[in-house]
Amino acid sequence: MASTVIRPGTVPLIHNPVSGSARGGLLLRKVEGLLALKGIQVTPVATQRAGHALELARDLAADHGTLLVLGGDGTLSEAANGILSLPPSKRPSLGFLPGGTGNDFLRDFGILTIEDAARAIGAGRTVAVDAVDVRWDGGRHFSINVLGCGLAAKAGARFGKSFRWLGKKGYDVASAIEIATMKACPTRLVLDGREIKGDFPLVMACNSVHTGGAMPMAPNAKPTDGLLDVLYVHDIGKLEILGLLATKLRKGEHIKSPKVTIERAAHVRVEPATPSPLLVDGEILGTTPVEFKVMPGALKLLA
Repeated sequence: MASTVIRPGTVPLIHNPVSGSARGGLLLRKVEGLLALKGIQVTPVATQRAGHALELARDLAADHGTLLVLGGDGTLSEAANGILSLPPSKRPSLGFLPGGTGNDFLRDFGILTIEDAARAIGAGRTVAVDAVDVRWDGGRHFSINVLGCGLAAKAGARFGKSFRWLGKKGYDVASAIEIATMKACPTRLVLDGREIKGDFPLVMACNSVHTGGAMPMAPNAKPTDGLLDVLYVHDIGKLEILGLLATKLRKGEHIKSPKVTIERAAHVRVEPATPSPLLVDGEILGTTPVEFKVMPGALKLLA
């Protein structure tokens, strides 16, 4: 349970003190000042470990109609999972202030800075944002951003295991290794009951546009339309996919390739012939086969 006493008349502000290259403390003081100018007083509640934001959000929701979160995409995802684990009638509004290094999810709402976020929170208007119920053998999680399996997830798993010490360059190294060792990946996709089979080395299901630090994986995705933009790469060689991911993805030009298909669906199942790690909002969780189901308007976001 949340042990912090929330001062009367204030809004709980869950914050990650080590987000954004350990700038959390400095950002917290700035955020408190910006929100005070909007007439919003807060009680800061610091996360202490991985998964703590989920517990705090779930527990604080019982007594508060609004929760604020300062941190990166990981902290937002945790807090969202805490809220989404509750019945719809008991879910508070969520205000998010970007304090991480990527801050991908909020880009869809034009919120790039904590000043942008403070203005949105001060305005008090909420947007009903979709979430995704993610289920695999032995596990369940909620997503608000981007999910996937294949190369992106394998690179993420390799990065976490062997190259995290290199920082962002470590992910590039892990990606290069995965592409160099890429093998055929027969995969069965089911999109709203329609079956598609092929050799798909990369499958991404996008609730929002950006991932990996402003990379527009699905440039036309909308987190309010009740659908996932499902991107899959097919019939492609190692050099082709290297060029696609290394030079075109950051500009959103990958979707022009005939080797890339994007379709929309609310209910998706992914079954690679060989189990793949599962990437959920930047974290590796479980393995395929996996099922995604959109929860329309499940989260009330102050945006």
